[in-house]
Amino acid sequence: MAFAVAMIDELAQTYSVDQRRVYACGYSNGGNLVWDLACLLSDRFAAVSAVAGNMFEWTYTSCAPNSPTAVLAIHGTADTTYNLYNGLPPFTISLPQANAYWVGINGARPTPDVSQIGAATERFVWPAESGCFTVEHYKINGGGHDWPGAFGLASDFSANQVIWDYVSQFDLDGLIACGSPSAYCPVVPNSSGLGASMGWSGSTSVASNDLVLEVTSAPANTVGIFFYGPDQVQVGLGNGIRCVGGAVRRLPVVGASASGTVSFPIDLMSSTLPTGAITAGETWNFQYWFRDVQGFPFRFNLSNGLRVPFTP
Repeated sequence: MAFAVAMIDELAQTYSVDQRRVYACGYSNGGNLVWDLACLLSDRFAAVSAVAGNMFEWTYTSCAPNSPTAVLAIHGTADTTYNLYNGLPPFTISLPQANAYWVGINGARPTPDVSQIGAATERFVWPAESGCFTVEHYKINGGGHDWPGAFGLASDFSANQVIWDYVSQFDLDGLIACGSPSAYCPVVPNSSGLGASMGWSGSTSVASNDLVLEVTSAPANTVGIFFYGPDQVQVGLGNGIRCVGGAVRRLPVVGASASGTVSFPIDLMSSTLPTGAITAGETWNFQYWFRDVQGFPFRFNLSNGLRVPFTP
């Protein structure tokens, strides 16, 4: 695990690497290793794929990922190594067991969509549901310890192409084009009696450049700032909770109306933004900090957070 981290860091220092889009795939024993990477380094790998390699039982029993990870497993039902399709206790677990585990971790839909790929291969897809992560599995009926498209049973597909098509959809936040902005993190009531709630209007399209950050139920006629950063946290701050972490950047001061609403059109293409112009594929977390002179014991509070994945 330390070697994998060091390798990513070294490559990122030497080349132009998007560290939010690092992937891993492996065959046989390398496939076993891929499951360890998903369990132990989920904050470094956006998606992984294992070919003819199961999860070890000891990996399964101790797996505690920090975040979901997109996973794709490709496996033959007639594999005669220790990577038997139905597992080989006490070494490896079965593919159905591994799939069910990651469906739960990723918050994917419990019931898969099943389709036939050629004569021998069934494709199982567990779509994203509560989050932006999926699980996929190519079950090769009669397939052995193979790499489809390179060696083994005459193949219905190319593992190379299938793996790239799958993993390249993801960054560390899940599917790059996943859904709409989503609220997260608790909100603490302010002196208005309600909690300030983050919302939005327009779209997340960079080309459209019409995103408007909005807040409701802030104290009337108060001032505040929107700020944003790469990470999600929950840390007490003033009378509220700071939900944005990492290198936090602030936007200009804005004011709430007499009804406690705030609106801020954000120019995604402006080079004067603290992080420079925002581009498609980036995901930022936004929050609103505001004065609350009637608040106790501190005189400021915060809204909840808003995760915004930006699209073309």
